Amino acid sequence: MKNVLSSQQLPENASMEIIGRAYHATETLVQGLLYAKSLLRKIVGGNDLSSNSERSRDIDDASSDAGSSSVGSQSTDELSEVLSQADIWLGRAELLQSLLGSGIAASLDDIADKESSARLRDRLIVDERNDYLKHVMLMDMWDFCQIDVVPVWNAWGHALIRMEHYAQARVKFKQALQLYKADPAPVILEIINTIEGGPPVDVSAVRSM
Repeated sequence: MKNVLSSQQLPENASMEIIGRAYHATETLVQGLLYAKSLLRKIVGGNDLSSNSERSRDIDDASSDAGSSSVGSQSTDELSEVLSQADIWLGRAELLQSLLGSGIAASLDDIADKESSARLRDRLIVDERNDYLKHVMLMDMWDFCQIDVVPVWNAWGHALIRMEHYAQARVKFKQALQLYKADPAPVILEIINTIEGGPPVDVSAVRSM
């Protein structure tokens, strides 16, 4: 399954047919991970009950049970780690499913780490498609991957200016500038250039920004 959803199988220029097949593959992956996660929860829960039962035995059996209790505790910790990994992979699979379902060619490799996710973010920002849908997908990526979201808010604001939705653009730029750590002057200059380079605008609406 990992090979089917790899960057080799899902390049940037993948056809809609390939994206569609990959989307159905992610459905299978998500269902499988949900099932595995439910089984792991039952096993971990059963181990916890077993440990509680052992701790309630007579004090006379404490010395003989010490070794088995330690093994049981180690086993529970290992199962909890596997459950944690299942959660991570489920999050990746669900995010990939959302991206593919929106017609975006993306792979598991594209969201494997922050560096890969940042590259996918930058690719989507300049992608010519429905801006609202694209930026919703980018925000979903930020929620899961914790990549720098400032370029997303900034690009969304510029897209809204081009559509003459100035009030909405103001909200996006405000969110971007609140998170921006460096000198905001270049960002503000870029906003002015976008306004000046577009069609004639309603001056009163722009002043509301």
